[in-house]
Amino acid sequence: MKATFTAIIVLWSILGLTGCGSDPGFDKNAPAPSGFVRVVNAVTDSSLLVAEFGKQSLGQINYGEVGSTTSVIPGISRETTISFIEQNELTALISIDLLVPQNGVITLVVVGTMAAPDIILVNQKLEEFPEDANEAEFAFIHAASMAPDQLELSLSNNQTGTETIVNVAKYTSSAYVPVVTSGTFVVTFSFSAAVTDFTDEDIVVSNGTLDSISSSDGGLTYTATYTPLEDFSGNTSIAVANDTYMDNQGNLGVGETLTAQANSDTPRLTISASGADLAAGETAAITFTFSETVSGFTDDDIAVSGGTLDAITTADEGQSYTATFSPTAELNGNRAITVANDTFTDSDDNNGTGDFLAFQASLDTPTLTIGSSTNNPYNLLASNAAEMESLWQSGTFQITPQSRSLIIFLDHYGPDVGKMRGLLINSAGMLTFPEENLQAELRLINLIPDQTAVDIYLDDQLLAEDLLFTDQTAYLPTEANEYPVKITVADDPENILLEDAVFIFSGEYHSLYVTGLADAINPILLTENYRIISRQAQLSIIQSAPSTELLDVYLVKQGESISDVNPNGNNISPRTIARLTLEPESYDITLTASEDKTVLAGPETALLEAGHIYRLLIRDPAAGGSPPVIVIDEDLPE
Repeated sequence: MKATFTAIIVLWSILGLTGCGSDPGFDKNAPAPSGFVRVVNAVTDSSLLVAEFGKQSLGQINYGEVGSTTSVIPGISRETTISFIEQNELTALISIDLLVPQNGVITLVVVGTMAAPDIILVNQKLEEFPEDANEAEFAFIHAASMAPDQLELSLSNNQTGTETIVNVAKYTSSAYVPVVTSGTFVVTFSFSAAVTDFTDEDIVVSNGTLDSISSSDGGLTYTATYTPLEDFSGNTSIAVANDTYMDNQGNLGVGETLTAQANSDTPRLTISASGADLAAGETAAITFTFSETVSGFTDDDIAVSGGTLDAITTADEGQSYTATFSPTAELNGNRAITVANDTFTDSDDNNGTGDFLAFQASLDTPTLTIGSSTNNPYNLLASNAAEMESLWQSGTFQITPQSRSLIIFLDHYGPDVGKMRGLLINSAGMLTFPEENLQAELRLINLIPDQTAVDIYLDDQLLAEDLLFTDQTAYLPTEANEYPVKITVADDPENILLEDAVFIFSGEYHSLYVTGLADAINPILLTENYRIISRQAQLSIIQSAPSTELLDVYLVKQGESISDVNPNGNNISPRTIARLTLEPESYDITLTASEDKTVLAGPETALLEAGHIYRLLIRDPAAGGSPPVIVIDEDLPE
């Protein structure tokens, strides 16, 4: 039978490793005087940290996250304190006297362990890059306590082969390292239909070179890399003329021109139309929109083919112009409106970049759009400086010119050998590297009470054969991806209990619980967290008892009664996952009916110790039915 993956996740309290933090950036136009502070939690065994600049709150920060960038009064030394909550009280972990400069931003990276914390200070001035700068700046921070004492970082430009080498010691930061970005960009030729006879000779390039075009989709799109001439400062263009290519039916195509500004001072033009496929007797409103107010733009600067354009007018003092285009009657050909480069200027006499607008002659005419994107592909490799052993690799990522960023290496608790991960912080917040290749692992657990045994397939590969009720596999190496999942009765591949899909995340442990009754089988996918919190216990709760619709969970200290307290979780439905972070203690765990003190199971006593991770599994007994069964054990990867 088929079922739908609709697992519901209820988040009661989560203090473990999470995804990226949120950073709204900083406001360079904030009222003076002003400086800025942000805090990163990289203490390997910490719970939630609380940061204060004097009496001013800097926020609460989970491990692996950056707090919001906070405006503070500059030029005055304040004690900045990092604290944590223990026994419902705020306890100082580490403090430092901090003086924030005017218009400066300081990042405090709290590193080490709860027993031996430390702070790395990174200062950054809010200086503007020169307008024509083609570089970015990075500071590299070694905050990974389990990594070697010295990291060697190799930042490589994938296109030019140039490499920047930086060595950084544990619990230190490098200075800001300038990285020259490539002046190239990727050009994409996108056709409305697959075309033939489109070659390098059909492309006219000014003030630069274009490498050989290539297509990977049968002629629908082509790509190439454009490189401007060395030390060139002017206007560049890439053009394809009309009638230089055709579609598979032999229809000649409409050309296009891409213009690129050489520097930020160049005024730019975009030509648009109210309609580009005109029937007989129809006209189109043409708009010429400039990036800034221009002068010297007249009717004589516009070349028109396949029709006529009436006199242009402006209503905003030269920021935009409009006119009406009338196509030539009974013309079955190509129509275009072109403004050449250097035909207009801005108020500083900078020559402008023109544009080209093509009209379809008929529905059968293939059209072309030329687009571009910056092409600064880089790869970052972190190695053990002493043994030159690769520890982590970013995969390809883009570097934005005229940006300043921090790259922080901190401990990671997934299955990959390196046990280290890189995070990038800039004014947009904290980002991960989406193409990093970290090993993932997956284990499978059979919690279907009315099936003796099942077979479990992932991407049509049999991973678990004759898996009995309550049995689980070891963790299996799995590449990050989305996979189809199929559950069948053991040794009966045609008797399908479930077909669905799950997504495996890079560098993470996963547990796939298969649960349900009869023809209502469902998966529960749990992304595991094995980061130890030294002063607290962690408990994952998996509600996989399909016979119990809703229930409440109580964790009370011994000697207390559930009648005197509220539940730790209420109205919990089957296929629910939650995590709790608790003070170390001996607890009585009891299940009751929803919003009712009627006991369904328990109390079961569990000693939850600091620095340990536990799993509370709620399941049906064999064959299903009531009452639910409580299973408590320590949960660690095998």
